[in-house]
Amino acid sequence: MNKPDNADTSLITSKELLKKTGISRATLNNYIKDGIIPRPLVRAADDLNLRVKRIGYFPQDVINRIEKIRRMKREGVSMESIIKELSEHTTKSDSRPELLSHREKIISELMKQRMPSLVSFCVLVAGLQDSSRICAELPPEEYFDLIRDIWKCMNQIFEKYYGTYGKQVGDGIVYYFFKDNDNSYIVNSIYCAIELRQKIKELDLEWKIRKGWLNDLYLNIGINEGQEFFGTISSAPNIEFTALGDSVNHAGRLSDLARYGAILTTKNLINRLSTGDRKKIRFGIRLKDHDREALVENIFSRVMDMLPLDDAKYSRFNDIATLAVTEILITSPRGELDTLTGISSNAACDA
Repeated sequence: MNKPDNADTSLITSKELLKKTGISRATLNNYIKDGIIPRPLVRAADDLNLRVKRIGYFPQDVINRIEKIRRMKREGVSMESIIKELSEHTTKSDSRPELLSHREKIISELMKQRMPSLVSFCVLVAGLQDSSRICAELPPEEYFDLIRDIWKCMNQIFEKYYGTYGKQVGDGIVYYFFKDNDNSYIVNSIYCAIELRQKIKELDLEWKIRKGWLNDLYLNIGINEGQEFFGTISSAPNIEFTALGDSVNHAGRLSDLARYGAILTTKNLINRLSTGDRKKIRFGIRLKDHDREALVENIFSRVMDMLPLDDAKYSRFNDIATLAVTEILITSPRGELDTLTGISSNAACDA
């Protein structure tokens, strides 16, 4: 295999896992669904010879886990008992402890510094579109059920990409991705946003079935990169990080500007990506000509040029009018939807 020098040898691809264990892709997906092996970390393929751009990665010890499942089945243990024993173990021990330890390490290092301290980071701000209308339509208990559903899936995804909780503003949230030895924090923030959008689409379908309504759930996201002074709010029940400066403000304003689940980011963030990482990410601007819309990739636009002068929202974004931005796109060059859930699509097990 032709792998880059910085390939992570602590992980194994779904393709390698299937080959070494001899199980089928369907069986692997069932094990993931049953919770007896962890969901894969879906990211850009390290193997440059693979025909896919994104693939699922598992911890190496998953091989031992699959062998244990086989041994238990040979001993006559029912699948129900296997699931009960191993899924409980997975939940208690955390199948990817390096994710939590990484986050704790970042927080620990920040807390050792004299606050406030200057930190390089990415910030992701996300807000539920039309939350006031949805809140008005739903009984209070159902609205809180919806918000809890959104938070539950979001927290899992943020942990996967090493996101650190910042604070909550109304129905919106702020998460930080801190620089730690390399520039993967920028890529992590982008992949996190992409997976969030996909997860909200799945949740949207679940609530359409549950309520029989026609409402659409959209999580509008803004991402930015910068270097700002960070401090903590010690009076909160949990440690909350907050930053001073335009980096966070601009991400929040982009979240306000985004509609229908769009992911907007700045030219500054894209420019900070390495050439290789930039090639893995599709971005561009949707240009309108009368009633037609054309998607032009690999370009940016000033915010002021994205809104017609007679648009009621034009004056609301005067503070970021000259900011150069672009939209992170979800579809691949072949026009197929990138599915990052790790269970229902081949993307998890050898896309």
